[in-house]
Amino acid sequence: EKDRTVRAIIHWTGGVHTELTVPLFRPGESRRQTTREASEIIEELAAVLPDE
Repeated sequence: EKDRTVRAIIHWTGGVHTELTVPLFRPGESRRQTTREASEIIEELAAVLPDE
């Protein structure tokens, strides 16, 4: 599998540089996805707690 990251270098005023490595997401993926564990907890709570 190819490396799915982007390397960015920020050149700040004053000469300092900051390097960042950021993951590339596949189509349909995002960092805003709910984990499986969180989904299971939500399902359990929904079964015993009303929405009201």
